[in-house]
Amino acid sequence: MPLVSAESAARPTLVVLDDDPTVARFVGRVAEAQGFDIVAHTCAAAFARDDRVAGASLLLLDLDLGHTDGVRVLRDLASSASTVPVAVMSGSDDRLVGIVEQIGRSYGLRMAPRLPKPMRPKQIRNVLAHARAACDRPAGCLSTYEELHRALISGEIVLHYQPKIDLRTGMLTGCEALARWMHPERGMISPGEFIPIAEQTGLIVPLTRVVLDVAARQAAEWRAAGWQARVAVNVPADMLTDLELPDRIRALLARYGLPGEALSIEVTESEAARDLLNAMDVLARLRLMGLGLSVDDFGTGHSSLVKLRDLPFDEVKIDRSFTARIEEDPHTRALTRATIQLGHSLGMRVVAEGVETQAASDWLKRSGCDVGQGYLYGRPVAPAAFDWKGGRIPAASPDAPVSTRPAA
Repeated sequence: MPLVSAESAARPTLVVLDDDPTVARFVGRVAEAQGFDIVAHTCAAAFARDDRVAGASLLLLDLDLGHTDGVRVLRDLASSASTVPVAVMSGSDDRLVGIVEQIGRSYGLRMAPRLPKPMRPKQIRNVLAHARAACDRPAGCLSTYEELHRALISGEIVLHYQPKIDLRTGMLTGCEALARWMHPERGMISPGEFIPIAEQTGLIVPLTRVVLDVAARQAAEWRAAGWQARVAVNVPADMLTDLELPDRIRALLARYGLPGEALSIEVTESEAARDLLNAMDVLARLRLMGLGLSVDDFGTGHSSLVKLRDLPFDEVKIDRSFTARIEEDPHTRALTRATIQLGHSLGMRVVAEGVETQAASDWLKRSGCDVGQGYLYGRPVAPAAFDWKGGRIPAASPDAPVSTRPAA
């Protein structure tokens, strides 16, 4: 099987790590037909020493490698700050594979669609298409530190807002601010492209400060027009350990004449307590100022109960990976219902992310969930298109997928 050469450097590279060489040969034939160069390994040790892996377009990783396992490989990739997308290959049950994929995401790895074993050529081509899409972006599109830094100071970062609705009344209760990059040449760039750049280059903190400022200004405009709802902003862990953050936000509120209740800070669960003492200090001061504090993506990180016990959150957001499966998976329904009950027992509001079907919305309402957020109620839109005056969100957006299956 050909390896990467100087002549083929422009071609995407597929790396296969599987202790069965027949798998690499089978996948390799399909991938070569799709224009990929192949690097195949049956040994994790040799794989770890191969410098070509770092520049690959996709890694196909077998979970059961005989001498080791795929989870250990994911941990090693994370320790080397790998940015290569990883597609898990396994014949294990979906729940176990899903757990492994979530481990990879928690480590900060980019997880591509999985490949079941045994696999068909069409399934391989679908996963390769995911990698090809990333490779076919215009040259330099995921540009440099300098270009993103310029965007931060020139006003190219804009916010779109996604509604949150009260599941009991159907009324609009607030929204989440989501960053977009309005590039002067490429147009609108999604956060999936530029957030990793910000994280890798150290620009995530200044980016978040820009987002906080724009969100606060928009909240002030809405309040002046008569809408008193809260605007939520995602904040990275690096800022939670900054003991000056509460003072910065206090100054921001004063600048726009806002009460603390106008803003909510969302913190991804896996990042919520890297430095527990400083996080307790910062979050307690923010709560004293009246800000809302939300645990985002709950259920996907580690030590969830400890964080809920020790940190002053007033809201928990159920991760979309749970919401997407409540119609079909009884285990997911049981865990989601338990999370709702746990949140309420701690005096917290419970929000479900990623609601896309009416059946899922109805089940969440019956189960006591307080708030829903997702494409069913509305996609993120620019402030001019955000219809807060209607008050009540339609049962389903015209472009939202609708399921006719009832959730048990």
